[in-house]
Amino acid sequence: MVILTSLIRVIQKKLVKEWVKEDHITLEAYDKYWNGPAEIKEVIFRPISNEATRTASLIIALTLVGWVTFARTVRGATLAERNKEYVEAARVCGFPNRVIMFKHILPNVLTPLIVIGTLQVGNFILTEATLSFLGVGAPVTQPSLGLLLATGYQVLFSGLWWVSVFPGLVLLLMIVGTNLLGDFLRDELNPRLK
Repeated sequence: MVILTSLIRVIQKKLVKEWVKEDHITLEAYDKYWNGPAEIKEVIFRPISNEATRTASLIIALTLVGWVTFARTVRGATLAERNKEYVEAARVCGFPNRVIMFKHILPNVLTPLIVIGTLQVGNFILTEATLSFLGVGAPVTQPSLGLLLATGYQVLFSGLWWVSVFPGLVLLLMIVGTNLLGDFLRDELNPRLK
């Protein structure tokens, strides 16, 4: 999901809208219509999906919501990078816009994208678990931490506390682990911090 959402925005931004000044209009339109809770988008897609396609509708809903974060990040980083001296020097040397995009701007935009990607993985895991806990996420026949938490919640006060505590701890460790991975990748890939 994270790769799909970031790929959508990178292709749309880099290949189509790189040098267009009106891309903020496009971004504002996407913010108005698609930036919001993924739970709402999943409930919208739920009636058109059956048990076999419920996971696919969940992925589509999370992708439609999640790529706006990548859009903002790519746009901000690209606007910051394209006004720097090395890009101006490449323009003066006569490099075409495609070469400037892929050889100069894109490598400097990838570091924030990787960090946002790892943060979005944690966000998508939590959203899927929330939807599954509420009963509108993954079907009962597929494994999900949200379904395990919902099952454990039903028997929590009957003395079987571990049924919900351990899936909750796994969910916590997965989210914190992906966030720590994002911090590590940012520290390793950012040349300014070395």
